[in-house]
Amino acid sequence: MKSKRILIIDNKAAIREMISIALDLAGFDTIEAEDAIAAHHKIVDERPSLILLDWMLPGTEGSEICAT
Repeated sequence: MKSKRILIIDNKAAIREMISIALDLAGFDTIEAEDAIAAHHKIVDERPSLILLDWMLPGTEGSEICAT
């Protein structure tokens, strides 16, 4: 059973999918968000163990997500 949940935040679907597949094969449960708003909802609702964050999202920098 998978226990560690990792949130992948990136605006590019192909990158999210590539990371998600690799982590899934390593036994992790992954969730994805494409922008800051979706990321915020996933963080609050899903409570991930780890967040992999694209530092340069359109309209929002990764540092802004880290600060909230």
